[in-house]
Amino acid sequence: MRGQDLRLLPAGCSAVLGTWWALRFPVSWEFCLGEGLGASILACVLLALGRKTGAEEHYVEIRGARGGCGSSGILRRSLPRLLSNIGVAFLSFLVAVSITGGRVNLYFPEEVTKPATAHRSVRGEAIVSAKPSCRQRFGHEECEVRAHVLTLMTDTPFHVSSHLPLLLLQGVPNDILSGQHFTFTGRLAEPWRGRLVVRVHMGHIRGSGELEARIVRCIDTAVRRLIEPYPSHAHGLIPGVALGDDSGVEGELETAMRRSSLVHLTAVSGGHVSILLTGVVVLCGRRRGWLCALGGSGMMYGLVALVGPHPSVLRAVLMGIVVLVGIGIRRSSSAAVALSVALITMAFLDPWTATSVGFLLSALATGAIILVGRVLAAHLEAYIPRILADLLAIPLSAQLACTPILALLSPQASLWSVVANMVVAPVVGILTILGLAGALLSPITDSISQICFSVAGVCTWWIEKVAFALQFLPGSDVPVWKGGVAFLLTAAVILAL
Repeated sequence: MRGQDLRLLPAGCSAVLGTWWALRFPVSWEFCLGEGLGASILACVLLALGRKTGAEEHYVEIRGARGGCGSSGILRRSLPRLLSNIGVAFLSFLVAVSITGGRVNLYFPEEVTKPATAHRSVRGEAIVSAKPSCRQRFGHEECEVRAHVLTLMTDTPFHVSSHLPLLLLQGVPNDILSGQHFTFTGRLAEPWRGRLVVRVHMGHIRGSGELEARIVRCIDTAVRRLIEPYPSHAHGLIPGVALGDDSGVEGELETAMRRSSLVHLTAVSGGHVSILLTGVVVLCGRRRGWLCALGGSGMMYGLVALVGPHPSVLRAVLMGIVVLVGIGIRRSSSAAVALSVALITMAFLDPWTATSVGFLLSALATGAIILVGRVLAAHLEAYIPRILADLLAIPLSAQLACTPILALLSPQASLWSVVANMVVAPVVGILTILGLAGALLSPITDSISQICFSVAGVCTWWIEKVAFALQFLPGSDVPVWKGGVAFLLTAAVILAL
């Protein structure tokens, strides 16, 4: 088992912590500028320390070659490196606080938050920036979509930052496309995840939208048409697992998957990116590094356009970009480094997404699989085949890491969650590949897409059977702390083997 490079991981965690701190405790412009100045000074100190560390390491290596290196030499070499890592983590925290605080002050000054808190009526125009997300609520379909402000007016003077992020709710048509202009009237609501919220009463669409948005709508329409005759489990889970569209999952199946800890299957994440990267490497070959990198980047851009910029998708795509850069320069990339870069990038670019539950759960599960899952699997390989060791170690480590956040969302947990994920794991990859292939081919050929969807339907049938079978077993509805203790004891037993 190859070791992981963990040097950037503290900086990644500190960046996310800094964004959370700035969002939880708002700071002034003056404080942000002071933080930026402090970060600059600290960066200079770390640069000087890094040069000194390099010189001392060279000195220790020469002295060790002469036979004079002992514990004092090891201490002299490790202490500056430790201080440097702590300093980099603190620097990442300061930069994150400064950037996040500055963006909050820029987007949401008092003249914006006051009308939003008062729920004032508003009219304006925005340009749509993502595909709509729709769900059935109270017997009717309700959609929301991300957009950017072009104009926004109330009965009183109301000035907003250019291209302020918006979240439009309720009165949004389900066929609206990214790139279209949307003129609306509605009522302001309190900002949510860094976006000014408008509950739309009436709206009018202008423009044809972006080319990729029209292609995605063509794919979505063809998929819905082709899977309409299939059973309810296929109708909901094929687009759910392959495309992240869980709007077709029926209530009973959604409840069963939630009680069995399988609801995460409808979140597009690392599995999709791994499939895309594997396909690119097979087609291009590793010797054509930059060609692989360019092809992989294009395919991941298409994936985000197809499924939407969900937090788990962005985390997986950012990690995939690091892998592609490694392929391009013909150097191996560590999964821990890729995760660290994803955390830092997301914290600086979109702090609200970086602190969202979906992103944190995705990052925690990935980190646990990288750091803990491989250790557990290595212990289990001495007793069971490697494939079975991975099937047990991966969901167990992910469940352990996510339990603290899940405890904040639900007081109950299932002791069967690891078993459920072990049992469905063999079909999830097949379902993802066939679902993606069928979706991409659906506007071109019905026959091949139907073959893909028919085989994928067998996979969704198995997932439905597992979810319904496990949801009412003893231990499927225990307090979350008991579940956490049970998973922790299981991991301890494995490590003690």
